[in-house]
Amino acid sequence: FAFASADLLMELNDKGNIAYADGATMGLLGLKAEDMLGKSFISFVNDADVKTAHEILSDAEHISRLENVKIRLNSKLHGKLP
Repeated sequence: FAFASADLLMELNDKGNIAYADGATMGLLGLKAEDMLGKSFISFVNDADVKTAHEILSDAEHISRLENVKIRLNSKLHGKLP
């Protein structure tokens, strides 16, 4: 599959921390992908979507892969690590 210019792919470990990130990390968050590794996924999520993100992560415990999940990122973090 191919990325669009604004796509961001993340894989999380069982604690919800980012284990892999690729794509538009610099454009969306002002951060290099490797700087996101080990950080909590939730810390990058827009406040309005935190509840939904927690629900999705809870559901993910029972399945191996989620498809087409859209979560808004916290644009206030641009260039800053949470």
